Amino acid sequence: MKQIEFYINNVRTGGKLSELDILLTEGSINFETNYRELGTEEEVIFMVKNEDFHFELGMSQSVFYLLRNEHKAEYPVSLVGSGKMICVAQWTNTWLEVILMDDAMYLAIEAGSDYKEELSKELSKRKVSVDTNPTVIPNTLFEYLRNNFSSSEQIYDSESDLYKEIISMLQLTAQKIRELNMINSFWDVEYKSGAIVSKKPKKETDLQPLIHGLLNDIAISKNLLVIRENDTGAGNLDFLFIGIVKNRMVKVCVEFKHAHSKKFEDGLLKQLPEYMKSMGTDLGIYCPFYFRGDNFAEPKLFENPEKLVSYLGKAALREGLDKIRILPFNCSERVSASKL
Repeated sequence: MKQIEFYINNVRTGGKLSELDILLTEGSINFETNYRELGTEEEVIFMVKNEDFHFELGMSQSVFYLLRNEHKAEYPVSLVGSGKMICVAQWTNTWLEVILMDDAMYLAIEAGSDYKEELSKELSKRKVSVDTNPTVIPNTLFEYLRNNFSSSEQIYDSESDLYKEIISMLQLTAQKIRELNMINSFWDVEYKSGAIVSKKPKKETDLQPLIHGLLNDIAISKNLLVIRENDTGAGNLDFLFIGIVKNRMVKVCVEFKHAHSKKFEDGLLKQLPEYMKSMGTDLGIYCPFYFRGDNFAEPKLFENPEKLVSYLGKAALREGLDKIRILPFNCSERVSASKL
């Protein structure tokens, strides 16, 4: 059996992209670069490969490409120019797309320029989309990640490596909550004569010990310290992660907030940046708890976690906070098979 290979260029991705992100059925990544930084040889941004699956994103002075098995979307770099470039790659299980823009065009799109029709026409010239065969990610890759993640990782070569490790830890914890059907632990359920008469999300403070318990054992094996309700001087941060990078202590701030809270946006745009400033770090992760169920229809603005993340991502970009990773915990009730 061919060895499984995973690679992520943490310098390019800033540590915000994890191995699990690459295996999502739908995903995207964007990063900045400058033509002067590119070499003549192809530079791999990320790659996962085994005997029957190959998924890779890369770039050189000549081409920006996204490859999956026998399909490849590629865009000539020379068509954009020679200065700063915004690189975007997107995918689903049936489609690949790469987009290459100059800085001015990217900012105009994100700001919602009045010239939408002109921008749309120009954007269509800056992207290449390729339809693919329906792709199923081999389960062996997920098993590899779980097994590999449980092994001890005591040395971090860079802040980006540490940041990615903590993101992966949170992602796998969120995944475990759903896979092991732990969802009810996040809800306050009231019964009467064996029937549910009331069901509402638990308070954030009541969920912190549960999250801490799920994270702590993994953190110890990864040579990380997790401090709950750390006093930053600007308020109490939900979780402070501390790791060692080349004999230097590096901190990562993690804040949780209910997505249906009136202050869910402030948690990202105000609270977390203040905590990060107080802790002297540029590394932060914002984790909204997303609840939906038969007796709970909030947040009304976002019908799924993906739309919530998209909204928060744009809000963070407007405030210059796009380096913060937004990572939702989906605590929604499972849909009964009888209701499908």
